[in-house]
Amino acid sequence: VDVYERLEDQLSLHTSSNTESGVGAGTALPEFVQRCAADAQIQVSSPGDQALGSETDSSWEYAFPLCVVDNLMGVLHIHSREAIDVAGEQGNILSMLANQFGFAMHEARNYDEHQKEAWMTTVLLEVAKHAAQPGDTMVALQAVLQLATLLAGTDWALLLLPEESGDSLRVGVSAGFRRQETLPFDSLHISTQEFDLEPPFVEGETPRLIDLPKELAGHLTQEQALCLILSDGKNLMGLLLMEDSPLPGIRPSLLAGIGHQVSLRLENARLVDEAAALQSLERELMMARDIQASFLPETLPVVAGWELAAAWEVAREVGGDFYDFIPLPPSDESERWGIVIADVTDKGIPAALYMALCRTMLRSVAQTHIFPGRTLQIVNQQLISDTRSDLFVSVFYAVWEPALARLTYSNAGHLPPFVFRDGQHPELLREHGMVLGVMPDSNYTDHVLELAPGDLFVLYTDGVSEAQNDDYELFGFHRLENLILSQENWEAQAIADAVVDRVVEFRGGSDFSDDLTTVTMHRKP
Repeated sequence: VDVYERLEDQLSLHTSSNTESGVGAGTALPEFVQRCAADAQIQVSSPGDQALGSETDSSWEYAFPLCVVDNLMGVLHIHSREAIDVAGEQGNILSMLANQFGFAMHEARNYDEHQKEAWMTTVLLEVAKHAAQPGDTMVALQAVLQLATLLAGTDWALLLLPEESGDSLRVGVSAGFRRQETLPFDSLHISTQEFDLEPPFVEGETPRLIDLPKELAGHLTQEQALCLILSDGKNLMGLLLMEDSPLPGIRPSLLAGIGHQVSLRLENARLVDEAAALQSLERELMMARDIQASFLPETLPVVAGWELAAAWEVAREVGGDFYDFIPLPPSDESERWGIVIADVTDKGIPAALYMALCRTMLRSVAQTHIFPGRTLQIVNQQLISDTRSDLFVSVFYAVWEPALARLTYSNAGHLPPFVFRDGQHPELLREHGMVLGVMPDSNYTDHVLELAPGDLFVLYTDGVSEAQNDDYELFGFHRLENLILSQENWEAQAIADAVVDRVVEFRGGSDFSDDLTTVTMHRKP
C-alpha cells in the first residue's frame, strides 16, 4: 500500500507499507496513479497491462482517489497478488478507507494551517508589542527586525533611514549579522537615487525584489534583496531590506504588515520629537515674552494733576510693539519724561529682537539729547549702521514736562495721535517723518503740544486702527474717535481699557493679526 499526497498540484509519496524500500523510495510515479489524480476515478491495472503502466506483470494494482467533497487530497495505491472486485465488498471497504485517508489528510492539513496561523499570530503580536513599546525607538525596531527574519525565514534584515538632508539613507538597525559585520554599516551613506525611488512614496502590499547599490551589495555579498518602502503616505520614512528568499503563502502580506508597524513607530517617534521640540520652543517663547514684558515700565509715572495708563497685547508670544516712559534730566522749570510708542514692521521673534534694540538705543540717546527730533535722527543712523535686517520701526517720541503741561514731540512714521479737548472736535497730530531704519539722512522736526485741564492725549499702534472683523472691515480712526467721545469720563485707565475691550469685541472670533498697544494721558480738570 502506498499513499500519495497532493501538494500544490503535485503528487508525492507520503507513506508506504513497503518496508524494504522505505518511504519515499521507488521509481517514477505510475501513470495510472496520475490518471486517478487527474480524473478522480478508481483506476485498475491487471497483470501485464502495459497500457496502464503497471509496475509488474505479476500483480494487480489499484488506485483510489482520496477526496474530501470535490477536493482531491491524494491517491491510495494498492498492490495485490489477487484481483479485487472494486464493485464488491472489498472494493467498498477500500473506498471507505480511501475516504478516511482523505479526511485524515484534510484534518492534518487544517491542523498544520492552524498551527502556522497561531505561530504567525504570536509573532505578529510580538511585533506589535515591540513596535509600540516605550523607550528607545531603535531598540524597539531592533526586536521587530529579529521577529521579521523569524517570520520570513531569512537570515538577515536591514532598516535604512533617511538622513536629515533627505537625499541619502543610512543604516538604522539590523538583525542577523555578527557585530563585526555591522561595523562597516556606520560609514554607509547611500543616495536615494541609487534605489530608483521617486515621490510619492507609497507602501506596497508585498515586498519587491530590488537590485542593491554596489556599495551595499558588497557588504551584504549579494546583488538583490527584498524591499519594503516605509512611508507615512507621502514622505519616505525608510526602507526595510531582507535577504532574497522564497516567501510562501501569506508571508509577503504579513511582512508588509510588519513594515507598516515599523512605519507607524518611526512616525510616532518623529511626532514625539516634534512635540518635544515644540514644547521646548513654547517654553522658550514664554520666557522671551516674560523678558520682553520686563522691558516695559513696571509702573507708570505718578505726577500730581495727571493720569497715565497703557495697554499692551501681542499677536504672538512675543511682538514688535512697545511703549516706554524714560526718566530724563529735569529742567529748571519741570521734571521731564520721555514718552515712546513704537511698532516694528513684523511680528514674532524678529520683531521682538529689533524692538529690544530700538528701546536700548532710544533710552541711551535720550539721556544726552533733549530734543526729540535729534534723538530720532541719531537712533535712525545707529539702526542702519548696526543692523543688517530688512526691518524698520515707526516711533512717536515726546518729551513731557508736566509742570508746564507741555509735550515736545517728533514722529518717525507712526500713526497720528489723538488730542481730545472738552467741547472741541478731536485733533489728529498728522505731522511725521520717515520711519527709522530706512534712510540714513532722514531728518525729524520737533513740534509742541500744550494740554489744558481736562484734555486727553491718546497714542496707539495699528493693532487698534487696522484691526479687522469677520467681514474684513477695519476698526479705523472714526470708530476709535467715536468710542472715546462716547465715554462718560476720560480717565486714562478707563479709556485704555475701553479701547482694548472694543477692539477685541470688534474682531469677534478673529485672532490678533497685529500687536496692540495704546498709551493714554489725561490732564485732570
